[in-house]
Amino acid sequence: MKLTKKKLLLVLVGVCSTILSIWLTTILAEKFFFDKFFYYKSIKHGYWVPDKKISFADFGKRAKDLLQLEQDYGSLDTKEDILGVQDDTETYTIAIIGDSFVWGQGVRFEDTISQQLEKKMNQYRKTTVLSLGYSGDSVLDYIIRFNKIKQTYPVDLYIFVLVDNDLMLADYNKKKYEQTTIYRDCQKRFPEQKPVYSLLVKEGDAQKNINGAAASDSYIKRYVERREQSWQSELNLCILDQSLQALPTDNAIFFISQIFDNYYKEHLKMNDKKVLSSTDGRTLNEYERYWEDPYKYLEVSQNDSHPSKIAHRMFADILSKEILTNPKWGW
Repeated sequence: MKLTKKKLLLVLVGVCSTILSIWLTTILAEKFFFDKFFYYKSIKHGYWVPDKKISFADFGKRAKDLLQLEQDYGSLDTKEDILGVQDDTETYTIAIIGDSFVWGQGVRFEDTISQQLEKKMNQYRKTTVLSLGYSGDSVLDYIIRFNKIKQTYPVDLYIFVLVDNDLMLADYNKKKYEQTTIYRDCQKRFPEQKPVYSLLVKEGDAQKNINGAAASDSYIKRYVERREQSWQSELNLCILDQSLQALPTDNAIFFISQIFDNYYKEHLKMNDKKVLSSTDGRTLNEYERYWEDPYKYLEVSQNDSHPSKIAHRMFADILSKEILTNPKWGW
């Protein structure tokens, strides 16, 4: 009997030691060797893993709100509620709309801006934050998504996350764009121009499109050139400006990245929009030391310049401070 207990204890210790070793190895690998073990290898970090059949639903909670919105928008006549949350006065609902910054490329979903903000706000009041961002989206995609949301669910506050590549349109959404008034109006103003689309990767590169896999150096160079072209395109700028004007004012915050933030700030403030910037994080004592080396702390890794876990937390702190202190948002 004693021998059996000793064997069971030994097995239990061995199993616990193995689990602990795996956990510690994963933590260390993610912290110090992200590019080797996780960059475009981990669906849990929001990557479409190359050479692996993945559906949108495979991303689980990360894609849940986007999928649910499409489902409920398609059945407006029969819906009673959306995303499992009924319209009530107790729950404060925030919709965050954006691209890969909101999708959270490079970080676990629980560490994204939407989840960090929801966690912070629930300390004060019951809050639901809808994560409605997808890699590669443009500002025109934000308009399309906003129009679906406002017809489907009563949102208290919209947060639009703007970054420097939002002028480039997604090649795979051409037909959707052509159905919008903004696209058609701008095309009439500049009939000789074609919009600048995000770069599709050729067979020689590692990925098929911007969301597919780790990009080669040549792809990155071409992508940067295409991004610069979008900021010089009268047609793309027209689409941007009209989209920003069409987005809401009374119940919306526009959160922008550092690059090109002066352009965004100028045009948004001309239309009485509320603007916050990632650089506002410099004023928060907790993040002061991270700004001494932002490339090290505020980006995912050397290969992936998307916001890190620390940056997402900082974004959520900037936003929560604004929402809690500004009576405009009806908190």
